Amino acid sequence: MEPMGEIVVSESPTNFGHAEQNENTAYVFFSAPSDCNAEREACRELVRELDEITSALFGWGVRYLGLETTPPGFGRPQERINEQVRQCDIFVGTLWKRWGTNTGVFSSGFDEEFRRAEERSRSDLNTPKEQGAKSGEDAGTGWPRILLFFRKVPDSGLAEPDEQLLKVRAFKEKQGSRYKYEEYADTEGWRRSARKWLLYYIYKDLVLVARDASSASVETAYHRGREDAPRARAGSPDKDVADP
Repeated sequence: MEPMGEIVVSESPTNFGHAEQNENTAYVFFSAPSDCNAEREACRELVRELDEITSALFGWGVRYLGLETTPPGFGRPQERINEQVRQCDIFVGTLWKRWGTNTGVFSSGFDEEFRRAEERSRSDLNTPKEQGAKSGEDAGTGWPRILLFFRKVPDSGLAEPDEQLLKVRAFKEKQGSRYKYEEYADTEGWRRSARKWLLYYIYKDLVLVARDASSASVETAYHRGREDAPRARAGSPDKDVADP
């Protein structure tokens, strides 16, 4: 798939971490190795900003999920992070020069988180949000939506790439043809691209789908009410007594 192009989208403080999911809330999971910590912080700030916008305009909140919001507990730490991947609506993967450290199950934390998200996007169509997903837009048919961002590597780094960078490049070559992605030069570039696409998905695939579903439910209830309304007495015009 080609790099993402331009789009146009008509335009409560964020509570990081949550005990339960709210229906009218978009959950954004950020995944990246340690060399993208600036983008991680930018994502937290961006989610706060988008939460204010979407709450005011559409009545939808936006919440951040990631390493920082993982609750303490027993067992393998990465598995606790994976639980948040299972809860997210949008997966934001960001890579630069590092691939990450082996988790004991996958080649890196990013690798494991991405695969969990991809697994869900291919098979999970069980929640009201996911029932509204349109098949065929991405490699998967469900949620989460997967967005990938690649920070541009200086030419000096490309001349003799190390093992970490080679893994990043192999991933980009394989998955960049299947999922929407953008390249960026610096943290501000990441922020501009991420803001554009997060707004797009939140509005198109969550807000509008929820509105359509709500409208359909109201119309169904209206027609059901008319079908159940008392009928006119025999001999009178065949119409609903309750006609407006």
